[in-house]
Amino acid sequence: MSENENKGSGLMIIIGFVLVSIAIIFYISSINMVYVTGGNIEANVSNIVSTNTTTAIDASTNAAIFVNYEHHEIHSGSHYFVRNFTTLANGGSINFCLNVSTGAKQPHILFSLESTGETTIEIYEDPMFVNDGITVNTFNNDRNSANTAGMLIQQDCTISDAGNMIATESFGIADNPNKALVGMARSDDEIILKNESYYIISIDSNSNANIVSWVINWYEHTPKG
Repeated sequence: MSENENKGSGLMIIIGFVLVSIAIIFYISSINMVYVTGGNIEANVSNIVSTNTTTAIDASTNAAIFVNYEHHEIHSGSHYFVRNFTTLANGGSINFCLNVSTGAKQPHILFSLESTGETTIEIYEDPMFVNDGITVNTFNNDRNSANTAGMLIQQDCTISDAGNMIATESFGIADNPNKALVGMARSDDEIILKNESYYIISIDSNSNANIVSWVINWYEHTPKG
């Protein structure tokens, strides 16, 4: 092989090496790198988000979001709760009136209940009120957020017509301690309440000295599209 042929072969090898290197660099830059640092998962999400979505970055920590959506709403300052308890006699009851405000935001609500005796819960839509109840203090899950709930909750309203029952459940044995959760305690059981509507959550005791504890969790979300 001549000297010119040797030089030509060497040049082709160099050019091939350069082209392969460039291809590898472009390939690596297109990968969304995920790695662990300090016990937290971090990621390069620059290529994850399409033009029709918002960047999946937590506003308070700048970390990629790998939590469920409800937890994300907590960090967004749009998740609220009410948690309390009372003691009811046999035949005693308590109700909560939910007033869903006007506007685009819709409450996504979960309700859970525990009791030491036999208890029945009923949820009604579009009731009629005679008198308002006592306004219940609602709290933002993010105690650093100044956001307040758009949904108003009142306790022990006077009702002339309960409206349409959309859910009911009874559990426990009279005068026998028990601990139970109402069906709407999982995220896939949440109810999206109608805008400009009212709801009643009614709790009835069928046991004496029945200690009833309740939790109302919800976030307020504006539908997309």
